Amino acid sequence: MRVTHLSASSYDSFSHCNFKYYLNYILHVPDSSGASALLGSIYHKWSELLSIMKLVNHDPNSKYWNTDLLFKIVYDSMTQKDPVAASGIKKDKLKTIEKGMDWLLDSPYSPLKAETYGVEVPFNIVLNDKGFEIPKAFGSQEKGLILRGYIDRVDFVQGHPEILEIIDLKTGSRSDFDSKDRKKKGAEELKRMIQPRVYHLCMSRMFPQIKQFIVTFLFVCDGGPVSIIMTEEDLPETLEMIRRRLSTIKAMNEPIPNRSWKCKCLCSYEKTGECRSIENSIKEFGYKFVENQASIMNPPKKRR
Repeated sequence: MRVTHLSASSYDSFSHCNFKYYLNYILHVPDSSGASALLGSIYHKWSELLSIMKLVNHDPNSKYWNTDLLFKIVYDSMTQKDPVAASGIKKDKLKTIEKGMDWLLDSPYSPLKAETYGVEVPFNIVLNDKGFEIPKAFGSQEKGLILRGYIDRVDFVQGHPEILEIIDLKTGSRSDFDSKDRKKKGAEELKRMIQPRVYHLCMSRMFPQIKQFIVTFLFVCDGGPVSIIMTEEDLPETLEMIRRRLSTIKAMNEPIPNRSWKCKCLCSYEKTGECRSIENSIKEFGYKFVENQASIMNPPKKRR
């Protein structure tokens, strides 16, 4: 398959189902969000705005420092933009999010207390290392794979100018749904994931003077913070993980659905019927025809 860039999200998407990756990142079929994802986006935007207000020394008399009022404004705005997903928001889920707001504001990680470097910090890093070459036929302007994405928040660590802390807000469950007992993910399990590793790799190239990073996942509705220390010694393994994934995607010409319980529960393409519809079109007309049609109907757009 054609691949010019990866993110933590696209890496994980391929891990779960290579056909979902194909639909999202090759055919660019819109991936509709549900109620849980919308609530998560609302929470993130609320927290982001608080951080920005503190960073720019917003007027201390402004009404927007009222965190409940700010949340209501964000909630009303974002639910109006996505009424279909908003219609699925349950009162108990909203209550859980509201408790997560209270937890964050009372914690040391509160956007009103933290010494923040930036929020929604973008990265767009080209890997020109050996093994990350992108063929010219793929249409990229770069010779190497591009890693891109956004980090929720980056904080200074008080008293330790040699360390930066990467903050990732999680409004979902901390349970490991791939384990038999669905145990809570700890630092060891989270460090094996690609997300903290991509964040660490890209930040280490953006800030080469920083040799140690803390990646903290804030499970605001399920247990609070879990922190991981990442150093230069972790980088070779991260690069190898990405290199293997790139090689696998490039070598896969005919992706197929990975049918499992996750399809019905977690995949919007299955819920809308697009997965099976496109699978049937491929069987009838072939991959090339479907890709040509998709390039007309679903032009690529800027995405997280």
